[in-house]
Amino acid sequence: MTQKLTILFDLDGTLVDTAPDLMGAHNHVMKKFGFHQKKLGDIKHLAGRGAWIMMQRSFKEDISDEKMKKEMVQEFIKHYAKNIDKGSKPIKGVVDFLKWAQSKKIPMAVCTNKQERLAVDLLKKIKLAEYFHYIAGCDTFDFNKPDPRHLTNVVEILGEDINKTIMVGDSEVDSQSAYNAKIPFILVENGYTVDEPTILICSLAYAVVATAIKDKLKIIFLNIYVSRLVIFKETHYVFITIKLQDLYCYS
Repeated sequence: MTQKLTILFDLDGTLVDTAPDLMGAHNHVMKKFGFHQKKLGDIKHLAGRGAWIMMQRSFKEDISDEKMKKEMVQEFIKHYAKNIDKGSKPIKGVVDFLKWAQSKKIPMAVCTNKQERLAVDLLKKIKLAEYFHYIAGCDTFDFNKPDPRHLTNVVEILGEDINKTIMVGDSEVDSQSAYNAKIPFILVENGYTVDEPTILICSLAYAVVATAIKDKLKIIFLNIYVSRLVIFKETHYVFITIKLQDLYCYS
């Protein structure tokens, strides 16, 4: 069955591997303010909720100096903005998928907790901006992920149907956003997720799996072949995880 979809995407770790530049900015600030730097692999434990949270997760103790917090965030953004595409690149399979989706006239938008101007600048510089009808950052509205309005407002702006919308992301913040907005969520593997999900290997058609988990998510039926059914232990969000290019099966 063919069904027109609206697809909302997270940015970091979903569409673009931004780890080199995020960690570059992070370590620049850590060094300047006298804190320990982190390794590139630590991105999974740091990213997802904005610049300050990313840095805060590096500290053993909370910092109460509000002036220092502000200065650190400003320095992070300043350094990151200047080096935003130095090492960042589209994740494998993303460009081909976006070209395919565009050819099918599928409305697509980005919902990220990165500042809007930074998200737009990055996507323009790596030549992905043209695929999206709207790009919403953490400062586009008065709220951001996991608030469901960050997603529902974008769909409303696009003039599309929230009941025919899915969210594609790589983290629990993304899954929580989709859950709160009552839309299906697809987890992209190998992203910047902190929590280790319980993974059950499946070889069932999406519709069959959807029937089994209908009490957990509002499901729309697609011809997507499922590789895994994932359940986060703490939150019990249930969603499908596939490789992004596997969405080619949609027809």
